[in-house]
Amino acid sequence: RKQGCCYGCGALLQIEVPLGPGYVDPGKYATKAKHKQLDRVLCARCAGLCNGAMIPGVEDFTQRAHAAQLVASAAASEEAVALLGK
Repeated sequence: RKQGCCYGCGALLQIEVPLGPGYVDPGKYATKAKHKQLDRVLCARCAGLCNGAMIPGVEDFTQRAHAAQLVASAAASEEAVALLGK
């Protein structure tokens, strides 16, 4: 299955996370995929920028996921230490 990239910013197209990089409306994505035009799609953010919208930066979900993983790991370590101390 070809995923495609935004021709504005180069982000991989996706339909799951509306505030994420490369987000495209599912209907638009399906239409473009059906006609094999995924190389001619602007993500929602780039489309908004082209229309003069003031759009905040895209969150880096990889950094957020890594931070959550570190917090979970630290919590598990503290729990283990507490169990060993009993």
